[in-house]
Amino acid sequence: METRVKKGKPAGPPQILLLGLSCFLFLCSGCANAGKAGENTDTDVRSDTQDPDAEAADMENTETESSALEMQEWAVQKLQGEEAGLHYTYTDTITVDEGRELTLKLYCAYQRYRYGVRKIEVFEGDELLQTILTEEAVTAEWGDPSLAQYWRWYDDYCYTESWTEDGGLAIRDMNFDGAGDIGLMGWITTGANIPYYYWLWDAETEEFRYAFCLANAELDRETEQIVCWMRDGAAASETCYYEYDEDGNLQMVREEYYHYDWETDTDTMEVWELQNGEWLQVE
Repeated sequence: METRVKKGKPAGPPQILLLGLSCFLFLCSGCANAGKAGENTDTDVRSDTQDPDAEAADMENTETESSALEMQEWAVQKLQGEEAGLHYTYTDTITVDEGRELTLKLYCAYQRYRYGVRKIEVFEGDELLQTILTEEAVTAEWGDPSLAQYWRWYDDYCYTESWTEDGGLAIRDMNFDGAGDIGLMGWITTGANIPYYYWLWDAETEEFRYAFCLANAELDRETEQIVCWMRDGAAASETCYYEYDEDGNLQMVREEYYHYDWETDTDTMEVWELQNGEWLQVE
């Protein structure tokens, strides 16, 4: 195939678009249960000699109705954000160079059915080595103040966003140097592309430094490449290959783009490679 130059292709990791947030679905069932409890309440006039079994049934129905109403009120409070702001910490360990074990203390919060991390403290024993604010990752990817402002929840801190209490913490060796690195889920999406912020361990400074944001990152230790497969709509996908350059910066070196055309019932695959600083189509 004739070699073509691809115009305007960025060499660095691509930005990942925000697709959406998680939703709360059990409110309807709670309201429905409240309605059913009301329907089951016996309204007949009873005498003083009412059967004990009937009295017990009335009490059970009343308790059921009360429980359903309490659940409904609780759900409304949650939806209005009255339960927002639940702060807590999460602790884990990470091994860096030469088997050195450090402790990570994550400062987290819960708000409207999502979990977030605003700060990580790195300890060696009782000594505090570093404090990481996740704001540096948020502003690096979203800018400040316009888009990044969305991630300031209620206390003016920038938070990550995940489905799990640990913030989606992933400890992996992302640059193949034998030391663990820190990954946090970036934000909740409605699709298959799950973004992660990554901080790499720097043995010289003995600190973690924010490096990049990638979705669905898999490590190929034989080639020392990071491979990211991402869905691009219902009929297309993209596989990106990343390598570290001489300065230790991650750059994309290969892209495979697959697209299926529903109208013609045909599929195509384009393959691009970074060669001598230029993007060339090789297939």
